[in-house]
Amino acid sequence: MARYIKQELPDLRKTGEKKAYYRLKTEQKMDFNQFIDHICSHNSGISRGEAFHVLVNATDALAELLAEGYSVTIDEMGTFKATVG
Repeated sequence: MARYIKQELPDLRKTGEKKAYYRLKTEQKMDFNQFIDHICSHNSGISRGEAFHVLVNATDALAELLAEGYSVTIDEMGTFKATVG
């Protein structure tokens, strides 16, 4: 279950207003291999090799398209676009 962390911002203007924002708490980090194993454990019809190749090809294609200036929307996952940071 997702947990949130409330962070309050300092009142630099001395207005008396307390501003806060919430962010998701990271429980633990999952590496690529753990992610592949997680996918395969929930979808028994997909082999580890198939899941690996699909994800590697998808990330390569996504990086290529973002570098060319495209915005890519993947249903139920989100929209990806490159930014200058």
